[in-house]
Amino acid sequence: MHTMHKNDFVFHLVRAKSAKMTNRFYPNLALPTLASVLRDKCKVEIHDLGRDNSSNYTKYVRDTKPRVIGFTSFIDDFDEVLSLASECKQASGNSVIVVGGPHVSLLGEAINKLTKSVDFAVVGDGEPAIGDLLKMLADYDGRPKFDKTFIIRPKYLYSLQSASWPAWDLYDRTPFFPVLPIETSRGCTYACKYCGEGQMYGKKVRAKSVEQVVMELKRNVEELGVRFFRFTDSTLNFSKKRFFDLCRAFVDSGLDIHWSAYARFENIDANAVALAKEAGCVALFFGVESGSESILKAMRKNLTNFDHMQRVVAAAKDTGVHTHCNFIVGFPDESAHTVSETVQFIRNLNPDSVHISTFFVVPETDVHINAEKYGIRFLDPNWIPNLHRFFGDSTYSYFRHRTMTQEDIRKYYFVMRNEVEKINTIYWNLKDHLLLTWLSAGGNVEGLKKIWREPDKYLNRHELEHFEAFKEKDIHKVDDEQNGNAVIRDLAIKFR
Repeated sequence: MHTMHKNDFVFHLVRAKSAKMTNRFYPNLALPTLASVLRDKCKVEIHDLGRDNSSNYTKYVRDTKPRVIGFTSFIDDFDEVLSLASECKQASGNSVIVVGGPHVSLLGEAINKLTKSVDFAVVGDGEPAIGDLLKMLADYDGRPKFDKTFIIRPKYLYSLQSASWPAWDLYDRTPFFPVLPIETSRGCTYACKYCGEGQMYGKKVRAKSVEQVVMELKRNVEELGVRFFRFTDSTLNFSKKRFFDLCRAFVDSGLDIHWSAYARFENIDANAVALAKEAGCVALFFGVESGSESILKAMRKNLTNFDHMQRVVAAAKDTGVHTHCNFIVGFPDESAHTVSETVQFIRNLNPDSVHISTFFVVPETDVHINAEKYGIRFLDPNWIPNLHRFFGDSTYSYFRHRTMTQEDIRKYYFVMRNEVEKINTIYWNLKDHLLLTWLSAGGNVEGLKKIWREPDKYLNRHELEHFEAFKEKDIHKVDDEQNGNAVIRDLAIKFR
């Protein structure tokens, strides 16, 4: 048996470049979180390639030959992860390749159909999996002795109350906007039928204490000089009392911070919105998904009290908190009538911004496991391993349900989008982190609304290209991302 010492090997933690440009504007939380667990056990390096050339990294791997390379992944960057993993395996000849992250957790054993370059895949929490991985690596030298990817499923759920401060000191954040993601809880109790959150991280919410959260924020402010934060929790207000306690603690701490978060309408009212504003909240993001009661019930969304939602949005506008609502078009049994109901509801709700997504089946969700109940028929037998390959490809159709094909769903997406674009008080498809990156660079919401509505009036051609990419309208492809970052930063300052 090989006895492993801290200096025996180097462990790289890597984020590959996302296919979506707007995902490259702010740092990744998984990398410093896992680095904080690893740093006492081995030498750790963080390589965020979101704004870098991957060929530079593979050359570095060839020269240094790290013992382990661990990739985090989402569906939008998974194709790049697999490609880069293969290149790194060839470049180093002996590095152990590990992949984890949300997409891997939903793929499970299907990852063996995708690649021979990945030695280990982590399903679920990465922190306890790191310990299991290091024990395995201590048992042998060289490459893993497996003929396929070994799946690591941690034997227990990680307690966030034992979490240490993410290792931001190992992270080069200079290419990104000065916004930090921060996690106060993990898991989701709501079990929406289309969502894989519970499958990935459990249906029981694990939370840091209020004191932990305040200490982490204080350290980020004092040591990193960051005052803008994006809470990554599935639902920051999963508990009314805890949300109130967090906001009150932020106020009492005297920290001058600004933040956004995902929230649920059921657990918030005008008083909570006012307190959140006092605590530094600039935006709340709600997953409404539909304006049709029948679709909401089919989704298992307890959101049929439309009057309450309207009161919350109105209260947020009165206090200056930006409200953003996500909607999904094309859930099973969607029809022209339910789409019209949703459009009318958006008009009545009148949030500041709206993001519309087309429904797609996520592996291991209820709509996948019980596809027959939803009238879903899969057209591609290999759709699970193919999903990342066709991410963003509007021609790829792998399922249909009893009321719509994917082509129909895309058609109704444009119907909804066109109707929302006609509403002068709302701007569409603003992603949650975009607002915070804009604000962190000096811009205000009024300035953003001004150029969002009439970009041709205020922007030159160069600025327009980058701003259209920032909006994800897919009209322009911007290759010079560093320049794009600078353009958005300059525009934010210009439109304060």
